[in-house]
Amino acid sequence: MNKCGTQAPVWLSLKSESLPAPGEIKRLTGCATWQVFGGTRDCCLFRIPIAVRNCGAFFVYLLQPTPGCMGYCAEDKSTSLALQPVIAPELVQGRVHLKCSYSPAAPEVPAQFRVLWSRLSSPGKREQIHQETTLQSFSYVEMDGANLRLGDTVFCTVTAFRRGTPEQQSLPEDSKGFYAGIKFLPESLEIAEDGKEHVLTVLSTVPIACPGQDDSCKMTLQLSTEDLGRQVPGPPDIALSACQVDLLPEPCSGSSCAAATVTVTAVMDFAQDGNRVSSIRAHPDAPRDLLWRDYTPRDVKVTVRDLPTGNCYSFTDPHIITFDGWRYDSHKIGTFLLCRSESRAFEVHVRQWDCGGHRSATACNCGVAAREGGDTVVLDTCNGHFQDSRPQLTIKSTETSPQVKILKSYGGRKITVSQELAPTTFKEDWNGVGSCKVAASTRQSLKNCKLRSQKTFFEASISSIKFRLDALPQATGRERIVFPSGAFVRADLSEWGMGVTVRTPGRDFNSTRGLCGLFDGTAHNDLNNVPEEDFIEEWRIPPGKSLFDKTPAPSERKQRKSFCRCQKGSTKPVPMVDTKNAFQTPSPELSGCHDDHVDHSFAIPYLDVTSEFVTHTVTGPTLRKDAEPLPKTFGQRYFSKSVQKRRSPEVPLKPLPHVSMNSNSSINSTKLTGDLRKAKRQDKYFKYSSFHPLHGPAQRHSESFAYFFPEDYFEGDRMKFPLSWPTPNGLTVTKAQEICHQILANSTIGLACKGLLAKHLDEAIDICLLDLQLKDDVAWVSALIALLENECERRVLGSRKGEFPVGNQPSASWEEILAALRCPALCSGRGRCTELGCWCHGGHGSYDCSSAKSE
Repeated sequence: MNKCGTQAPVWLSLKSESLPAPGEIKRLTGCATWQVFGGTRDCCLFRIPIAVRNCGAFFVYLLQPTPGCMGYCAEDKSTSLALQPVIAPELVQGRVHLKCSYSPAAPEVPAQFRVLWSRLSSPGKREQIHQETTLQSFSYVEMDGANLRLGDTVFCTVTAFRRGTPEQQSLPEDSKGFYAGIKFLPESLEIAEDGKEHVLTVLSTVPIACPGQDDSCKMTLQLSTEDLGRQVPGPPDIALSACQVDLLPEPCSGSSCAAATVTVTAVMDFAQDGNRVSSIRAHPDAPRDLLWRDYTPRDVKVTVRDLPTGNCYSFTDPHIITFDGWRYDSHKIGTFLLCRSESRAFEVHVRQWDCGGHRSATACNCGVAAREGGDTVVLDTCNGHFQDSRPQLTIKSTETSPQVKILKSYGGRKITVSQELAPTTFKEDWNGVGSCKVAASTRQSLKNCKLRSQKTFFEASISSIKFRLDALPQATGRERIVFPSGAFVRADLSEWGMGVTVRTPGRDFNSTRGLCGLFDGTAHNDLNNVPEEDFIEEWRIPPGKSLFDKTPAPSERKQRKSFCRCQKGSTKPVPMVDTKNAFQTPSPELSGCHDDHVDHSFAIPYLDVTSEFVTHTVTGPTLRKDAEPLPKTFGQRYFSKSVQKRRSPEVPLKPLPHVSMNSNSSINSTKLTGDLRKAKRQDKYFKYSSFHPLHGPAQRHSESFAYFFPEDYFEGDRMKFPLSWPTPNGLTVTKAQEICHQILANSTIGLACKGLLAKHLDEAIDICLLDLQLKDDVAWVSALIALLENECERRVLGSRKGEFPVGNQPSASWEEILAALRCPALCSGRGRCTELGCWCHGGHGSYDCSSAKSE
C-alpha cells in the first residue's frame, strides 16, 4: 500500500463480476480511498471506471484520466503459482476427451481453480467453449464434434484463488495450444530431384476409438498429392511409397496416439520447370466414428528444388559435347571412360576404332558399354570389320532380375537402354481397330496379336524381332538403354559405327568424371584446363579392364521401393500438355506404383525388346566333361547365351543416303553415288600403326577378354594432315555450307525444331563442315540428323509443361514438333503419321516409309 509515493491505492472490485475471458473486454470498477491522516474505513470511497482486456498471457487496463495534478502508479501485486497447465487426450468410456492438468497450490493453502477452455477461431483470436470451477487439479472436456471438433487448436486457462475470497486470484496461466487431429511431421519439406528419400510421419494426436472393440480397429488414411502454383494443373513433383496408411491404436505418448510413416521423394521429370510446390493430404477412409467424418486434416507443403539434366553426345568422328555444353574432338582409338558417377554405381565406356578418313586418320564409336548397379549392357560392333559388322547386344546382370530395359526406335537405328518399364498397350484406329499388348516377354505377347489395317487382317504369330518390328506400326527405330535412375544411353547406328547419347539425372550433378566432363554447370572447366590430347588420354581404359571385357563385382544395392504419384482426384496422370497422348509412357493402370518417381516419357516412339537379350552372368569358363577349361583363341567371339543363339539382333541397317554434286552444283539428297570405303579395319589398322601381334595379350591372359580389340594396343602417332579448302574432291567451303544447311537445317527435324534447337543447330552445321573437310565424303552428314533429333527430344521433354527457356521458343506448333520426332521425314510422304510412328501406305515399308516392299 502507498507504493511509489501514492496516497490512494486502487483495486478491482469483483463482487459481482469476473475477469474477462481470453480475447474478451469487460468494463469493471476500480475502488480507491485515501490513506492519509488516519485514513477512512470506506475502502471504496470513490469509484473509477476501468476497461480490462484479457490478452491471454497478460491483461491491458484502460484507466480514466486523473483530476488535477494526480497520476497513476502501477505495480504487479498478483502472484504466479506456476500452475503450468498441460492438455493431453484420453479415452473416457470410448469417447475422446481432452484433459487439462495443472500443478496444485501448496497443500497448506486450500485453493480452488477456475478453468476456461477455448479454441482458436481465427489467427490471434480465441473462442470460449467451456468454463468450470473445481477443487480438482484437472479438468475434462469432450470432443463432441459440435462445440469441439477435430482440427481445432485448444487452450485451457487456469486461475487459482483462495476459498471464500475469489477476488484474490493468481495470474491466469495458459496451456500451449493442443492441435486435435492428424498431423504430419515435419510440417513442411524442402527436397530436391536427387533421388534421396525422406521419411514423413503421419500421426493422430487423439486416441483412435474402437466401437465394438473388434480386431480390425484402425484408422485408414488415403494419401493424395496435388501440384500447387501452376495455372494448368499437372502431375505433382513428388511421389509416395504408399497411397494409404493405417493408424493402429496405441497408448498416447507425447503428442501421438497412433502413427505411421511414408517415404517421400521428388519426381525426376527431366524438365526445366524450376522449383515447384506440391502438397500431401490425408483423408480418413470411411470412418465408423462420427467424430472423424467430414474432417479434413491439414496438408503438408513439399517444395521440390529443380536440378539440371545432363546430356552428353559423341557423334561421327567423334565430336563430343559435354554435359555442360563444351565441344571438342577425339580422334584417338581405343577404349575410354565416357562418363562415371562419383556418387553411385553408374558408368559408360566407349570403344573407338579407325573409320577410314579420306584425308587423315579418323576415329568413330564402334561400341558402348553401360553399367548401373548390378546391370551391365554392351552394344558392340567392334568385333568385326569396318562397315561389315552387325551390332551385338548383351545384358549381363548380377541381380536376380535385371532392371535395365532395351528400347528400339526408328526400325532399330536408335537403341536406348532404359529402366524396367511396365507393359504398354498400343491402340490405334487404322480404318478399323488395332490393339496389341507388348508385355515383359515380347516374343510371347505378340503371338496371336491382331492388327486390322486398311481392311486387311493380319495375325502375328512370330518368333523373331525382325518380323515383330515389321508387324507392328512403325513405332520402332533407334535403340536406347534406360536404367532405373532415369539415366539412359542411346545408340544411333550407322554403317560406320554409332553416335552415342548419355542422359544422366540431376542426382549426378557436380559428381561426374570422364570424357563427358564435370557436369557442374560450367563448360570451360570440363577438360580440367589441360590440352585436349592429354585430357582424352587421361580417360583411356587399359585392355581387359573395361565393361566390354569384364562384369564388375556385385555392388551393395538397397532394396528398391515402389513409388506412386497418388494424384488427387484421379488414378490417371493428368496430361502434361494439351496434346492428347503427347508422349509414350507406361500406362498407369498397368504400371501401378512401380517407379512413379522417375518420369520415363519419350517423344520418340519405342518398342521394348528387352526379353530378347536378357541373360545372367557366367561366373566361370565353360567346362568339358573332364572339367578342364576350354581353350580360347584370339579373335574368337564371346557373347552371352542369348546372343550366341541369335548371333546378332535383327537390326536391318539401311545404307545412308549420299549427297552428290553435279556440274551445276545442285544438291541431290536421295541419289546414291557410291559406297563408303569398305576397307577391312584390321588391315587399315596395321597400315597406320606400329602395332605388332607380340604386343597383344598373352594367351594365358586372354580369359579376361571378350575378344581381341587391337586398338587397345595401338602405339605411335596416327597420320594427321593439314586440312584446307577446297578438298581433294573439289568441295569448297561455300558448297559444304550449302550441303550442311540443306541436309540439316532444311530437314524435317531441323525445320520443326529450329526454335528449340537454337545454337545447337548452328553447332551441328559446324560439325558437319568439319566432317566434310576431314572425310571429303557427304555420306557422313546424315548421321548428324540423329544428333538434332536427340537434342530436340531433350528440349521437348524439358519444356513439356509449357515453359520454354528464354531464347528457345518453338518455331513450329507443338503438334508439328511431335510429328517430326515420331515420324522421320514425315513418313517420306508415303504413309500416315500416328502417335506410334509411320503407318506406311501399301507398297512401302521401313520406319520412314522410304523403301519399296520389293527392297
